[in-house]
Amino acid sequence: MIVDSDTGVAVAPPQLVHQGFTNGLAFSADSRLLVSSGWEGGVSLFDGTTAALLGSVLTPNQQIVTADFLADGHTVMIAAYDDGIYRWDTRLEHAIETACRMAGRDLTAAEWRENFGDRPYQKTC
Repeated sequence: MIVDSDTGVAVAPPQLVHQGFTNGLAFSADSRLLVSSGWEGGVSLFDGTTAALLGSVLTPNQQIVTADFLADGHTVMIAAYDDGIYRWDTRLEHAIETACRMAGRDLTAAEWRENFGDRPYQKTC
């Protein structure tokens, strides 16, 4: 459960985002984003106010990772125990541009929902 530290009131119910232990948590400098890292090589991004899950990535070798924000407030650096260092640009615009490049076309409504959840649909290319 995620609790407001000032009021003690629950902000969000518990969420299972990592298989196994959560290895670390870090807020962006402005506290608008929160990143968690896990033993399975996963990194998840949350809204720092509502605790809504915004997205997750998994490192290639699925090794224990730790993650933290760079000073720009949107780039997450991920260090994995397989000696890999990864950079995640967490901006929605970047994810949409990447989806366009990978698909080579606009995503269908179903593909959009699968990748971007309940966010309103928009053309990707």
